[in-house]
Amino acid sequence: ATAATSFVLQRATGAAGAFATITSPAGTATQYDDTGLTLGTQYRYRLAAVRAAGTSAYSTEATATTAGVGSIEVTADITANTTWTAANVYRIKGFRKVANGATLTIEAGTRIEGDFATVGSSLFVLRGARIVANGTATNPIVFTSSQTAGTRQSGDWGGLIIVGNGIINRSGVVNIEGTGTSADNALVPYSGGNNNADNSGTLRYVRIEFAGYATATDAELNTLTLAAVGSGTTLEYVQSL
Repeated sequence: ATAATSFVLQRATGAAGAFATITSPAGTATQYDDTGLTLGTQYRYRLAAVRAAGTSAYSTEATATTAGVGSIEVTADITANTTWTAANVYRIKGFRKVANGATLTIEAGTRIEGDFATVGSSLFVLRGARIVANGTATNPIVFTSSQTAGTRQSGDWGGLIIVGNGIINRSGVVNIEGTGTSADNALVPYSGGNNNADNSGTLRYVRIEFAGYATATDAELNTLTLAAVGSGTTLEYVQSL
């Protein structure tokens, strides 16, 4: 009969967690955006109305579950514009390529794993393709091994290889070291470019770890390989370890 002057909104974590007040919005409020939640977690909410005469009983509980982190296996080359989001973990299996004309966009906070069980798993951004990986200082993009924490080590997977269209100082056909060892790992040339201002995309606040695999004797894929990459490419705050 009398409009509320404010509300009390409480939240509990899980099926048996205790309620705690998270906000007390004005009586005119019609919504509240909850933030800082954990992926794949159930939350319970209840609401009470406040007016001069006192505070009402709490409402019936409402339950919501945040989306969990999915696992997506990357088993085919990327031939069209594609976005990888922080809501998923991407596992690279084999020698995967971002093909000419395609752009791979990676959101801040995204985790990409090289599959340890698939020998030499790597991500190639070929000439004419682009990678746009914009992490932040507090939410970097991480390329790592699929091995569990504590067992990861250098050489668990191949690494990230970016091929541009810049001019190099070698003649003839020059291929990326470590390629050409199998049908899945075909030779990848980086010679013959003609544009030193070529743009292969952006790596910003990106960490690449536990990579660098020898596909053959004295032929290694490195953690990060930049081959004939042009000056239009942006590299900022990139950590390789």
